[in-house]
Amino acid sequence: MLSTSFDRLVIVAMMLLASTMVTFSELAQHPDADTLLPAVMSTQRVTWYFWGQNRLGNLWPLVASPIADIHLNFAIQEFLKACMAALSPLFLVQLLRPSVNVPAAYAAGLLGLFGTLEPSVVKQFWLETQPYGTSITLVAAATWVGARGELSVRLRSLAVFALVLVATWVNIGIVLVTVPVFGLFLVVDRTWHHAGMLACSLVCYALVTIHCKFFPGPPGYASLQLSWAGFEALAKTTRQSLMTGPVLALVAAFAVAGAIAIRVASGRPVFRRTLLLIAACAGTMLITACLTWFAANEYSSRYLCLPLALMFGAASIAVADVAAALLRPAPTLRVLASVGICAAALGVIFRGAKPSLAVPQIQPAYADLADRAVQEQASFLAGDYWTVWPAVFEANARMRPHRVYGLAYRGSEVMTQIEAAAVPGAVLVCTSATARDCTSTIRSDLGRNEIAGRPIDVAFELVRSGSYGADARPYVVLRVRPL
Repeated sequence: MLSTSFDRLVIVAMMLLASTMVTFSELAQHPDADTLLPAVMSTQRVTWYFWGQNRLGNLWPLVASPIADIHLNFAIQEFLKACMAALSPLFLVQLLRPSVNVPAAYAAGLLGLFGTLEPSVVKQFWLETQPYGTSITLVAAATWVGARGELSVRLRSLAVFALVLVATWVNIGIVLVTVPVFGLFLVVDRTWHHAGMLACSLVCYALVTIHCKFFPGPPGYASLQLSWAGFEALAKTTRQSLMTGPVLALVAAFAVAGAIAIRVASGRPVFRRTLLLIAACAGTMLITACLTWFAANEYSSRYLCLPLALMFGAASIAVADVAAALLRPAPTLRVLASVGICAAALGVIFRGAKPSLAVPQIQPAYADLADRAVQEQASFLAGDYWTVWPAVFEANARMRPHRVYGLAYRGSEVMTQIEAAAVPGAVLVCTSATARDCTSTIRSDLGRNEIAGRPIDVAFELVRSGSYGADARPYVVLRVRPL
């Protein structure tokens, strides 16, 4: 796939530029609890999966775990996620095998992937907790290794299996893409490579599913329920996820390219493979519409990020490939067109991401709550999930090396550390109006009735109450009672 060192150099340079622009941009300015929690996990306790779940393997929290500074830890994880998202078009380049040079094909895929999705969807794909870019790039690496004929069959098989296994552990939902894609390509092309990738995807899915059963998590996220409401929601969510103007322009260009590909023999194979991939991704979206988890999460666009990105990225590569075929008699124009595609991709990312040197900041109310925790030298924060974890993140940054733990939803993963920190006099700041409400919330969120060997109601005593934020939200300060 990357035939020359120059190809590799160009792609690495584009990947670094794209991921840097996205990591340090307006898209990254206001991270929420789900986005910040991996940094808390990385610095407090790395588990197999995202806290409170038995899916979404904690690859990047594990990689970043030696970094104790939580702000730096967070920045490294965000940059690594963006790098993997930026490399995801290589999956399309490997599958479609366009005749256009690899850097231009990669840039075209990046252009279609970034330029057609709404900024909120781009943010989900590149920066937030959903590991779509990481998982599909690992599968792309597996596809590339599997095609390396100079490697022994055993070595290739082991490497492919390891990469697909990690991709599936990171995001078990990747099977919704890999099985339709490799299955459909196998039916049409009938190659051992596609058969091997399909088999490997299914085996890895089975192994990760078995592994998941050893950990507690929400039930039934993979169960299916056929309903017309799901398909209506799919259509609505798809419309909301796309930028109408760029999508219509790409669809028109793709239609023209298809008409030309019928007459230009060299363009037909790539166009045919593009249609196969689009059909497979459409199948992925139809299956997603039947998932009860999709319905339970109010048909969020994040579940459509990957198939939509692949569909429009593939269409963009097909258009670039047909253009390259037309320009074959004019090598100079072909080179200029390749440079233009690379520049256009980076330009679209620059315009969409709006790079900024400003440091990402949590919402002012959450920062104010963190201030209260710092003032009280608190060891714990409790209350609403979306409020507490950003405040825990910021409080840990300001009070290092002192640890602040979240007694909120998903906080039960660090119960051992919480128990150890719950010494007499340890302070808890809680986003409740009364001490009774606070202890009731803690019992519900942690799924426990006791802390430090005592009932939660007995373990804490009220110190004071107050308010935080511009809208004067209530909070209480509690303290662990002496034994």
